Amino acid sequence: MAMVTTCPHCTTSFNVEPAVLLSRNGRVRCGQCKQVFDGLLTAVTLEEFQSTADTAMGDAVPGAASATVPPEPVPEAYWLALPDAPDVPVPPMPLEIAAAANPGYLPYEPVEQDALPPETVTETSFPAAPVPILAPAAFNRVYADDELDNTAPQPSTRTRRLWAVAATLAGLLLAGQLLYRYRSELAANYPVTKLILVQVCGWVGCRVPALQQPAALNIEASDLQVVDKEQPHLVQLTATVRNRAAIDIGYPALDLVLTDNREHALARRVITPADYLPGPQVAQAAQLAIAANAEVTLRVDMDIGGLPAGGFRLNLTPAPIP
Repeated sequence: MAMVTTCPHCTTSFNVEPAVLLSRNGRVRCGQCKQVFDGLLTAVTLEEFQSTADTAMGDAVPGAASATVPPEPVPEAYWLALPDAPDVPVPPMPLEIAAAANPGYLPYEPVEQDALPPETVTETSFPAAPVPILAPAAFNRVYADDELDNTAPQPSTRTRRLWAVAATLAGLLLAGQLLYRYRSELAANYPVTKLILVQVCGWVGCRVPALQQPAALNIEASDLQVVDKEQPHLVQLTATVRNRAAIDIGYPALDLVLTDNREHALARRVITPADYLPGPQVAQAAQLAIAANAEVTLRVDMDIGGLPAGGFRLNLTPAPIP
């Protein structure tokens, strides 16, 4: 069944097949104005279109592509709106200049006073208003110290001293907080200050932990093996860690994730330096560090229970500071 649809943009009518409209949900492009519109909204049968169209449009239906488009109404002429010009005062032009610029033209014609009617000639006198004149001495006067306003309260010497002491204490407190916050960085980058920081921390009851920068460390090799075949739940983790930095870096924590044969995580454990360092070094685990450009091997035994571990993942994280 043939159908006719009309473009809502240019009112051009076209013959279309219903299957074409339904295959694209009615979205078609006008061949006259190249606009995309919904053809289902204006689609009618050929009989309905012929019954409602006028004579001119009815003659153009067999060749819908060449349908006549009614002329669009021509909009009325309009003036382009210009921006408002600023209201800038223009000084008056002298009469002589205006006459020279445009000979034969004057803004007005001079009229003799005697030619005016007698009744239009009036004399009005305005009294001159007195203009105050300031003496030059008023601008050049120099005030003496005793003429100034010295009635404002001035802080006493005791108050100024108290403020100075408070500012000094606040500065010392701020410096102490900065030293406490960056004590590890100072001790690692400036080894000379380490003894001083350790002594000061001993007075206030703190410690100088080793600098934690796991990003400067690299895992050269790692392995997870069963210690005893008769006890497969007992395994040993071995990791070789190298310090690539030019300063000492504290021992890191080992983030171990056990996985199955499909690389799915089964369990996770964070192993701190106190877990893998030898017994005599456990008490000072937070202060111990890996020397610059040095390499150490870390070993730790653990019980994984009945987990069917088929692999593992190992990462380095900052060790907790006690």
